[in-house]
Amino acid sequence: RPPADSLASGSAVPCFHPSGRRNVAAYWISLARAPLGYNTTWFQLRTNNCAVADGPEEPEHHFLAALVADREGRDEDARRLYRKAIDVAKGDYPEAYLNVGNLEKSAGNRKAAQAAYEKAVALRPRYTAAYVQLARLLEDAGDLAAAEAAFRDAVRIDPRYAPGWLALGQF
Repeated sequence: RPPADSLASGSAVPCFHPSGRRNVAAYWISLARAPLGYNTTWFQLRTNNCAVADGPEEPEHHFLAALVADREGRDEDARRLYRKAIDVAKGDYPEAYLNVGNLEKSAGNRKAAQAAYEKAVALRPRYTAAYVQLARLLEDAGDLAAAEAAFRDAVRIDPRYAPGWLALGQF
């Protein structure tokens, strides 16, 4: 295996498809999503670097690379890559906004987290996970009426959304 620092930059090892064709982003994306039992993080980092290099105009490529960075605890890299996904999608990427909100919340940036969650809800009004995260943030901030309303919105939108009911029950 090549040194990790050379793989993190994505520059030391070219991105090849097994068929010999170079730069096949869809192949790398499918591999990055595959459950693997060996060195998954290294493999995901490598494949997502290839996907971003192969298809920088695809927001999902940046989003998947952000997920890997997020999972590894590289918050600044994850935040940058989520923002890049949002930029490439011209602002229309509610999943990225939700994850930015999660990062901001864990960093203690309540206002930035709330803005990100609200943007996710505005982009996708039926995004129950965003309502629940917003509600949890509001609850932590002591705005109990708004938190309860957001929890109730989540279960009103999807009465079968178990995490919403669980959160509302724990409220």
